[in-house]
Amino acid sequence: MTDWSFAETALTTASGVELVPHEGDRPMTYLDVLDRWRGSHGFRQAFSGVIADSPYAACFWEVRPVTRANATQPFAFVIVDSPALAGVRPNGRPFASYFSGGQPVVTFDNLGGDATLVVPTPAAEGADRFAHLADF
Repeated sequence: MTDWSFAETALTTASGVELVPHEGDRPMTYLDVLDRWRGSHGFRQAFSGVIADSPYAACFWEVRPVTRANATQPFAFVIVDSPALAGVRPNGRPFASYFSGGQPVVTFDNLGGDATLVVPTPAAEGADRFAHLADF
């Protein structure tokens, strides 16, 4: 069994934490994380568990874009407390044109074309409460 851990540092500019995944005692790179997301069910569970177990009722998950220049650098992400999202009901109307085919989750570029959105569809179990990542 592989030993994964997440080094945690409190944010100084917002209520939240920065986390750096480690494999054994080595910080994981962007390439490592992408590889484990693709090929390791255990890592995907550990990673999503860190987010699901955060102490926040609602949160944002943020990560710097991966590029060729930083692919071998340590991977880090932040979980930011977002209390304004707690109890909010999702509004799927702006994304309705992407909700065809009965898929539970769809991906598409944002309007600026500089990020990929991952959006649960009305077909997803529990979709009526997926207004933020902690619920999703």
